[in-house]
Amino acid sequence: MIFKKELSSTKGMSLIEVMIIVTIMGLVGLGTASLLKNMVGVQKRTDLKSTASQIKARMEQYIQDDAAWAHSVANNAALSCLRSNTPNCTHNATPLPNDTAPNWFLGASAVNFRIYDPQGNVYFDGRASAPTSGFTPNTDSCNTFDATIGSGDNFCPFRYRLAVWYQCTNQQPNCSRPRVVIRGELVFNPKDVSSVNARINVQDYRINLERGRAVRYDTLQIVHEDPSTFSPGPDTLGGGNCLPATAPAGVVRPFTRETYDTGDNVQLVNSVAGVGFQRFRLQPGTYECKVTTQSFEAITGYRVFLLNVANNREYAAGGGFSGVGTTANSTESVQLVLSATTTFELRHECTNSRNTSDLFDLGIPLQDYTATNPTVYTAVTCTRSS
Repeated sequence: MIFKKELSSTKGMSLIEVMIIVTIMGLVGLGTASLLKNMVGVQKRTDLKSTASQIKARMEQYIQDDAAWAHSVANNAALSCLRSNTPNCTHNATPLPNDTAPNWFLGASAVNFRIYDPQGNVYFDGRASAPTSGFTPNTDSCNTFDATIGSGDNFCPFRYRLAVWYQCTNQQPNCSRPRVVIRGELVFNPKDVSSVNARINVQDYRINLERGRAVRYDTLQIVHEDPSTFSPGPDTLGGGNCLPATAPAGVVRPFTRETYDTGDNVQLVNSVAGVGFQRFRLQPGTYECKVTTQSFEAITGYRVFLLNVANNREYAAGGGFSGVGTTANSTESVQLVLSATTTFELRHECTNSRNTSDLFDLGIPLQDYTATNPTVYTAVTCTRSS
């Protein structure tokens, strides 16, 4: 009876009760520790994803920024074919691997190069000769990256692989203004890659960008300076008569050169020996263009228009009247909103002219062309706004 009384006493807990409480507290503590560990792991992964996203965004920013890209082109041997207007980039006909391909860089034109910021500083050195260049978990640059599995550096665990493809218009073997595709793939290698805190999907941070040799919004100009042999005599090449000669209406007015196009927004195409280029091609974007032309003795029905070669759409670009022995000048504005690379011709026509037999009523200006004083009588000047 005494023993039972002691067990049921309210003055304290029995040994069994203490053991039960200790066990419960231990389980609660274990669960709490596990929960805290998981929470730390989740927070760590969140931080790593945020870091990877910031690095990716900065890399893309500097690839797309014109000033930064100019520094990258100027200071990378892998990008050297983009430095001049001579046709020296080799066309890469290998299809780009799709997103699920095991080797996302298969067939690249060049790999391993540096990315510069707009001030000309190296943001990331991706060259094979700088294998330790990388990024810290704070997105800062570092130089202790180690790609060896199990030997990585927790303080410098991020790095990018970079590749570029050059693709020429109409699959020309070489060109000065290729389509440029830049791809990047994140490499993440901390010291302990098996840690739950180190699991991120690197494919979520791939870079896949396209740009021209350079992309700038400067004003460009396409002009025709007629050779002196065409002035003041008949000109069936640089000018043309009133009568519509082709379908759609009008006669093609060629160009001899393009200037000020630092952004590679325009390219002259369809070259004709001794004449110039019959067409020009504009990159996607929004352009405000002024078309300036001269006509000689085009008495009535004189008009000039840009023709979209793909769909024969006409963009009115002006007209005018010029009596006997006079020249009419026309300057008109045309807005072009292009969602894709588009090819144009500049055409002209009239219904009545004094000089149809000489075939130069829409070409030759009154003043003669000389080598020291070239005469521009056709010009398309465009400013790209987006």
